This record gives sequence, structure tokens and C-alpha cells, in this order.
Amino acid sequence: MRRLRAVAVVVTCAGAAVACGGPPALDVGQDGGESTPCTSASRPGDWTVANHTADASTDLEIEELELVGADGVRLEESSLSTLGGGPTTIPGTSPGWPGELVDVDGPIWRDRRPAEGETMTKGESRVLVLRVVVEEVPATLEGIRVHYRSGWRGRAADTSTRIEWRETCGL
Repeated sequence: MRRLRAVAVVVTCAGAAVACGGPPALDVGQDGGESTPCTSASRPGDWTVANHTADASTDLEIEELELVGADGVRLEESSLSTLGGGPTTIPGTSPGWPGELVDVDGPIWRDRRPAEGETMTKGESRVLVLRVVVEEVPATLEGIRVHYRSGWRGRAADTSTRIEWRETCGL
């Protein structure tokens, strides 16, 4: 009598295009590459962060977002929004939730949907809109990691923006 064994293999790829069968299906980050905005923050509290776009090169599903290199800051809520056909109506960081500088009547705020479980189709671009809590000042965030599934492959993509919250910014 023969016994059959079932084996399940889960592959998670993060930046390993050759080992994972091609380039990543999701590009995240800001136009212009790496940057380190300094945000003046006199006290802890909620902040709106929305200066990243996500571009899908194939159909995919967002599984989870996490903060990378977070010190004194934690992720409270994550969402995706459409670009709205116009300029970004949410600046990189804004105090509060919604942020003081956020156009709450604009399409980016109005069209937000929870990121986890959201699907993107090939060629689609979205804005990542995050609610973070700065627990102490100073605080830093090295980037945002987006875990997603494209077909049967689990992958991750990191943003390139570093954010600092300090009492004072500048020289």
C-alpha cells in the first residue's frame, strides 16, 4: 500500500527577484527617491502620513502594512486610496487624524479603504494613507513595508522615505 504525502510550500520574497521568478509586482515609494523629512512635533499624538504611492505591475492583494525601523512611533491604521485624478491633497505628514492639513473633502481622504485585503489591478496606482501614533519625541520611521500576494507568491516591498519627528527642525 502506497502512502501519499501532501507538502505545502509558501515562498515569501522580499527584493529577491531572481530567486522568486521575476521583478516585484508592487513598487512603493516617492517620486524623487530617498528623503528624510523632519516634522516638528512638540508632543506625542496621532499623525497622518500619506506621501507614498503604490504602483502594481500585476494583479495583487495587500496582506499587511508594517513600519520599518520605528522608534517611538507605531502604526495605528493603514488604508489605500485612489489618486483622485488630481494633485495629492494630503501632504507627507500632518498632525492629527485626519491631519490638520488634510483636505477631508478631497478624493484621497474620501476614497480611503482599509489596506489589508484590498486588491490592486495591473497598472493601478494608489496612495498609502497611514495613521501613526508618535509615542515620544524625538521619533523616527525608516520606512513602510507592504506585504502582498501576487498569484501564489507572498512578497514584500519597502518605501524609501525616512521620517523624523523632533521638537525643532532645521540647522
